[in-house]
Amino acid sequence: MAVTFNGLDNEFAISSGTNVNSGPDSSDFDYPPTSTKDLVVTAQAGDSSPYVFSVGDSYDISWGGQGGDAIQDLVVIRSDPIGTGPGQVVIFEGIDSGGDPVQVVWTPQFDLETWFFDNFSGGQPPRFWTADQDPATDAVVCFAAGTRIDTPDGPVPVETLRIGDALATRDHGAQPLVWAGARIMRGHGRAAPVVFAPGTIGNHTSLRLSQQHRVLVSGWQAELWFGAPEVLVPARAFAGQPGIGIRPCPRIRWHHVMCATHQILFAEGAACETLLPGKVAQGAVFDPGPDDLASIFPDVAISCRSRP
Repeated sequence: MAVTFNGLDNEFAISSGTNVNSGPDSSDFDYPPTSTKDLVVTAQAGDSSPYVFSVGDSYDISWGGQGGDAIQDLVVIRSDPIGTGPGQVVIFEGIDSGGDPVQVVWTPQFDLETWFFDNFSGGQPPRFWTADQDPATDAVVCFAAGTRIDTPDGPVPVETLRIGDALATRDHGAQPLVWAGARIMRGHGRAAPVVFAPGTIGNHTSLRLSQQHRVLVSGWQAELWFGAPEVLVPARAFAGQPGIGIRPCPRIRWHHVMCATHQILFAEGAACETLLPGKVAQGAVFDPGPDDLASIFPDVAISCRSRP
């Protein structure tokens, strides 16, 4: 059965006709973005990683309101994180039922409509980028094969987990696994793992995470660096610290783990996030402002003050 996502009305917008690719690597929104509703995104049958919106993947999409349509095989042309907090930009591109170009901008976990009007300046509405803004990173949240994940019965290798298995989470006790995926690829470029030596982030043994997999930092370090009790920081932001680095490898098997809501679990003893579903997550961790985070870890992510 194909996986279907129902997007919130304030977390998507449309660009159509001459608004599509109206500038270098950017497009204009159809105005107003509040005129669309009822977004439905459906993965292709047989998609082994429907929750991982990789560039080049295709989905069937429908929406209502102004310019409402139902289109098959829209292709993902952008998929990367928004700033440092929860949220991701996914842009789908295709041809609408009238034969004109269309782009669907979906921002799970991010209020796109409020952002749009907050950035309306001098009578000019904001635009959006149509390509990933940090090509050196990957938005996928993954654990390397062999990583032991805490469960109520003790730690188990991530590759042995099955749908329905209970995971031990930091904030909500035992939570069932609702989806798990895996893919094998060359461990180079944005797929190269970040390797944490034992003890560097609370891990008992060596830990390998994907570059955009976020790790929970709390206590005095979070207060000192970010002025918050706790904060999620992408793994690649730690690279260069003692015992931590990006380590390319010939081949790696990445595993994705997802609960019904965004959770913090323990991988080799380190507090790490689960894969963020494409709907509102219920996590309650604090995130710093992009400027504060950039001052400590300058390669964390882009700012979304002008374009998402």
